[in-house]
Amino acid sequence: MADWKKVAALLLVIAGATAGAVALYGRRKEIPRVRPLDAVRADDFSAHGSATIGSKIYPLGAKSGVTRDGGVMQSYDPATDSWIDLEPIPTQRSFAALAALEDGIYVIGGTSGTNDFHGAFERYGPVENLWTRLPDLPTPRNRLAAAAVAGKIYVIGGMVAYSGRGNTDVVEEYDPESDRWTTKSRMPTVRHGHAAVVVSNRIYTIGGYTTTGDALIDETGTLEVYDPSANQWSRGAPMPTKRGWFGAASIGGRIYVFGGRTGGIAPTEVYDTTSDTWETRAPLPEYRQRFVVGVAHGRIHVFPGERTTREIQIKIWIYDPLADTWGP
Repeated sequence: MADWKKVAALLLVIAGATAGAVALYGRRKEIPRVRPLDAVRADDFSAHGSATIGSKIYPLGAKSGVTRDGGVMQSYDPATDSWIDLEPIPTQRSFAALAALEDGIYVIGGTSGTNDFHGAFERYGPVENLWTRLPDLPTPRNRLAAAAVAGKIYVIGGMVAYSGRGNTDVVEEYDPESDRWTTKSRMPTVRHGHAAVVVSNRIYTIGGYTTTGDALIDETGTLEVYDPSANQWSRGAPMPTKRGWFGAASIGGRIYVFGGRTGGIAPTEVYDTTSDTWETRAPLPEYRQRFVVGVAHGRIHVFPGERTTREIQIKIWIYDPLADTWGP
């Protein structure tokens, strides 16, 4: 595999054969960077995903609580504290998963006003500012998680129906080299609204909501680890605070989990992948759910999300893991 296909970063998830590139040469309009983000529509920052390539973070807005469609793509450069508007995603949707390889950002699945369970799979190339349509995800779903390991993308769990046992444990692997999907070993716990974080080429799947009868709201702290090289799952120590719709990121072999749907509190908990233990850290200053995070320069950026499905938190918080402190 060529070097440019190798994994660059990960953060937090189409009809039949591959189609050609979607050539959309949108304007790269600079927008001011402020807190709160008055220059950016607040409803663009909810039920969305994010990925990181190099030192830039790419949030994809989804307008949850306002519509079920979304596709506001932007890039944020922490070094210059600036935003750039990018070309919107061709297939408008929310509750999708994002993963990054060095050649681009892959957006998988989701839901919209016209399709509850998308199989849409599209790649954004930051260099050319183009979207490319790729082969459909074999198991259409929303509220899923995705991760990139060793040049391949793994799509894990999610929701396939709104009634009955609507969650799934299906894991599917996409290989850019062959442009094909392969079914892998199922995740032990069916769930949606969970996170998938990569440490040392293993995928740590954390939290979310499990299915019990007709209910789709049972939160869990379950942590399960997938090893792509062996195609095997194992279990780690559960997250102390059961929750879904939280933010998660890894730095230095540790996984940091923030906020989520926790009934008004915003706990920060850190998992050490070496010792298989959790510890509590300084809480996120504001309660929020359905948000994403990005890592740059050793700090974790927590992007806007929801307080409720109709109330959007628009402040960005930055966490310093070494000092265990928060700042704007």
